[in-house]
Amino acid sequence: MKNPENIDIYRKTMESEFFEEWFREIFLKDIKKLRKKVLIVMDNIRFHRKSILEKMVK
Repeated sequence: MKNPENIDIYRKTMESEFFEEWFREIFLKDIKKLRKKVLIVMDNIRFHRKSILEKMVK
């Protein structure tokens, strides 16, 4: 599968702090630009700290 120019692929070890910063500073800001309700689905991987991410979304 090709990587479209607007998608970054992270190929290193992921940590909670890094993921949460990306989620808050990039992902949520881009989602808000849509001006629509969005359903975010995540797995239970250890760096997806549910309680912290839920607070960011609210």
